[in-house]
Amino acid sequence: MYNKNIVLNILSNIFGEQIEDYVQNCVIRLENNILEKYFNTEVDFAWMSTLNQMVVENYNIDLANNEEIISGNLKVQAQIDGFVLEEKEGGFRYKDSVMLPLTLLYEFHVKNQEYRDLYLEYLG
Repeated sequence: MYNKNIVLNILSNIFGEQIEDYVQNCVIRLENNILEKYFNTEVDFAWMSTLNQMVVENYNIDLANNEEIISGNLKVQAQIDGFVLEEKEGGFRYKDSVMLPLTLLYEFHVKNQEYRDLYLEYLG
């Protein structure tokens, strides 16, 4: 009944906005040393401009309380913009844009073709 493409379609179509919001929050919380690794320069802050690609790496199906629990890992590619703090001007200056790969743990519940209770966790 399920395969990676079907799970990806469910994640994209039903939970797409939640996933984008979660990835944006992950990007905002990235520390400078992590950002500098991807930008190869000093970056103080990053913002996701687009979520470019999602790939279901794997999925598992468990049954509990007459519902399916689908979980696994999701690989995400996000285009992020990096900024540096301008001390003199008191604002941020655009530095560069890069692709950031992220791996997320996902889990959602299915009962009677109703998809709900998405859980996401940033793995790296």
